[in-house]
Amino acid sequence: MEDFAIRVEGISKQFHIGGLNTSRSLRSFLENLTRHSIGAVRHPDRVYNEQVDKTGHFWALRNISFTIQPGEVVGLLGHNGAGKSVLLKILSRVTLPTEGHAMIRGRVNSMLEAGVGFHPELTGRENILLSGAIQRRKWPYIKRMLDEITAFSGVETFLETPIKRYSSGMRIRLGFAIAFHMEPQILIVDEAFTVEDSEFGARCQTKIQEMARNGSTILIVSHNPAPIREMCSRALLLDHGHLVFDGAPDATLVEYQTHAR
Repeated sequence: MEDFAIRVEGISKQFHIGGLNTSRSLRSFLENLTRHSIGAVRHPDRVYNEQVDKTGHFWALRNISFTIQPGEVVGLLGHNGAGKSVLLKILSRVTLPTEGHAMIRGRVNSMLEAGVGFHPELTGRENILLSGAIQRRKWPYIKRMLDEITAFSGVETFLETPIKRYSSGMRIRLGFAIAFHMEPQILIVDEAFTVEDSEFGARCQTKIQEMARNGSTILIVSHNPAPIREMCSRALLLDHGHLVFDGAPDATLVEYQTHAR
């Protein structure tokens, strides 16, 4: 059997324009959601596929296919609205594709947006413990990682403070620290280097390179060419929902500038 970390075959994602589709009953929606949720728990390598009516709707992604091998660090480029975040949400199993399927092999950790997954009323310490429990990490491991996570994020002074009182920068730092230190086999990061703190951004790059050397598969979205060149062995380019280029980082960046004109 061919080895891969991520395989995407013919994925398309369609969104309704305007209001909800009232032709589908609430019961059928909940039944379908439950069926997919149970499958996700029982079959971690399950193929996700859902067909919907294609008439008069917006396609955020159209017939996307690619394979990422274990240990690869791959960049994902594209203009705003190209479909990057939608693709990452499908790979993170936040949403389902309309057509096609994605297969993921390995434990996934995603950093899609600052503060996502945090409970605002819980402290920084409590959110770290909660994140570890959600990812099914054993208590001794979470306890061992607690000091490393807080040191990496730099929020030690505010560890007992509710997350709702953290600045956006503090939430970003803590989110990255948790994502890095839970030892994911596959790490998916959206806009990883938009943090204003250049020192922390450099620390993130170093950590990602260390994870890659240890065999983690990493998919990064960034509009900044520097980390794509420095860390990625390959880059994908999306344009208006289509995969238009897949190649070396420098070549992909040239294509990116061409499509941006």
